[in-house]
Amino acid sequence: MGRGKDFGMAGRDPDTPGHLDTSEVVDHVRAFLDCGLMLDPWLGDLAERRIEPAADRLIRAAAEDLTAKFGGAGQAGGAVGIHAALDTLASTSAVIAHDRVGRIAVTRSMAEEARRRLLAFVGRRGFRAVVWVHGAISRFEHLGMLRYYGRTSQPEFVSGPHRRPWFDAPLDAELARGVADGDFRVGGAAGSDGVGGADGSDGVGGADGVGGAGWVGGAGWVEATPQGLRRYGVVRGILSEAGFLEARLRLALVSELNLIQDYDAIRRRMLPREVEWRRHLTGFVGVRPGDRLLEVGSATGLQIFEGGLLDAVGPSGHITGACPSVVLTDQARAKAQRRRASNVRFVRSHFEALPFPDGHFDVTLAVAMLQRTGPARAVAEMVRVTRPGGLVAHGSSCAPSDPPRWLLEWLEPVLAWGAERGGRHPHARPRPGEVAQWFAEAGLVDVRTAAQSSQSVFDDPDAVAVLLLRTDPLIQEALGGLPWSAAQELIAQLTERARQILPQLPAAERRIMIPVEAVCGRVPEGPEDAGAQRKTGGTGTGRGGA
Repeated sequence: MGRGKDFGMAGRDPDTPGHLDTSEVVDHVRAFLDCGLMLDPWLGDLAERRIEPAADRLIRAAAEDLTAKFGGAGQAGGAVGIHAALDTLASTSAVIAHDRVGRIAVTRSMAEEARRRLLAFVGRRGFRAVVWVHGAISRFEHLGMLRYYGRTSQPEFVSGPHRRPWFDAPLDAELARGVADGDFRVGGAAGSDGVGGADGSDGVGGADGVGGAGWVGGAGWVEATPQGLRRYGVVRGILSEAGFLEARLRLALVSELNLIQDYDAIRRRMLPREVEWRRHLTGFVGVRPGDRLLEVGSATGLQIFEGGLLDAVGPSGHITGACPSVVLTDQARAKAQRRRASNVRFVRSHFEALPFPDGHFDVTLAVAMLQRTGPARAVAEMVRVTRPGGLVAHGSSCAPSDPPRWLLEWLEPVLAWGAERGGRHPHARPRPGEVAQWFAEAGLVDVRTAAQSSQSVFDDPDAVAVLLLRTDPLIQEALGGLPWSAAQELIAQLTERARQILPQLPAAERRIMIPVEAVCGRVPEGPEDAGAQRKTGGTGTGRGGA
């Protein structure tokens, strides 16, 4: 991306250029994520957060200390800098808690870890980069909220209930900065022209651009300017390119999984033939006794136990299940303990960075995982941890060619928001043959597929709401384009709508046949192996052929 004149962030800071190079901001956001920092995380249990008093005190003291030591003059050293540090520390502490215990229960040690991560980022990029990253992400949230609602009251904007229910610091500094940058327009209780304060000022005031305006915190209104709406698109592009939106979506999906206490029961109600299909997948792959096997995205161990993987490897084999959800991993471990499966272990891991050495497994398998992440990166990781000659496999439902009209109409309020980006959506269910193409592009040989169909039953509205509205990546990403409170309201409305329409449908219409596909490929054993495959374009059965 080139120099972005429309970005114009923090232009009142004498030590900051009036218009930042957008490629520089992309680099800052990437480094921010690399340090394990996060802002505005979409976590399903935001309203149930718990922060120990000692953790809260540490977060506030650390924000003030960092700003005093590294902020310098201008906005970075004033209220804007403190706010950026405070928001970053609070958000990152929530993510650390979520990663460790599956819910937002922040302890002092978690807050201390957030402080260390922020210090590491400041050491690499400087404190002003914290302000710039915070400005980009908060601008995306504020303008997205105003774009959705059109106009909101100043008290609602300043208190932030629509988009930051976990963060209780007032947002008056961000309101003032947005007006100064031309993103927001204010009016109502203050100046009659709807722009500035009653005293004829520009409504900003103060050396660091956050004080002195009669409208700030008043009873007037706030709306986005045309310039602000244009900048929303610029900032969204920056955050997408930097990987922030993808990282936040991954957090949202794991968060929703952590809230499910009856995962297996919900799946049985909506997918009554799932175990049958999973057992077919195990047989198709050709898992052998004694295999060292990894399942990526193991959840509660459905594929390992009910799906037959443990039976296939036998007592001489070993299975590792990897899943990012604390709650589902704990459920899988309990299931293994009940079955006395000593040759099975479960670890918490994200799909994109598996904590295993190269070539460690004979078979690496995943079920319905690739649409939850970047397929190219995830397949590359699966290939990396599989030995030469070993197998890589994936099974999932595919996008139905002709979904029923009632289903599309029911989901239309969500799908309309997700349709903005256009083109093939990266989190849509794969089309038939698409996973095989990804496997071939990753260098796998002897790629083979097996197509079947399975039935989804839409009898239980609450089960449907969990599996479609709360844990489907396509739906969750579409909801990510809304303010947090609006997304929660929409989920509640669609759940209630499902309770009304599903009982009225004939039983046949509530049962939808979904295409499912199993794909398996082999890791080449050498250049000659891969070269022969490219030359012949083979689709042989390979090891354990169907």
